Formats: sequence, C-alpha cells, structure tokens
Amino acid sequence: MPFDFEEKLRFYAGLALKRLRAISNGVVVVDNGSLFNIGSEATLKQLYQVANKEAVKALGSLLATQSEDSIPVG
Repeated sequence: MPFDFEEKLRFYAGLALKRLRAISNGVVVVDNGSLFNIGSEATLKQLYQVANKEAVKALGSLLATQSEDSIPVG
C-alpha cells in the first residue's frame, strides 16, 4: 500500500487490492506507511529488504500449515 504522503494513490491501490483478492487465492499486503515507521533514517532499499523478509516469513507460515487439501511444495 502507498506511503502516507502518497494520499492520491490510496484509492487506486485499494481498488487494485480488491481486484487482486477477487481473482487470487491469497494476497500479501505490505503497508509502506508502517514500514516507514521502522526507522526514518532507513533507506528505501533497507525498507524493502524488511518488507521482503516479512513476506517470506508470511509465505513460509502459510506453506507450513497442512490440511487435507494441501499440496506439498518443495
């Protein structure tokens, strides 16, 4: 999702997110505003590294969850 200062993009990002949720099995949402709160001294590259680590962690927990319909992914 857009940074807080990108207020004009929030509507379009929300619309795109709604469409993605309708056609996909899952969506990982990264709120840039909350990333920016990690540290105002952090570079954009560092913020995206944090976002990538969090996305990997979220996907890892989803893949680790087993159900009767689960397909093993290796």
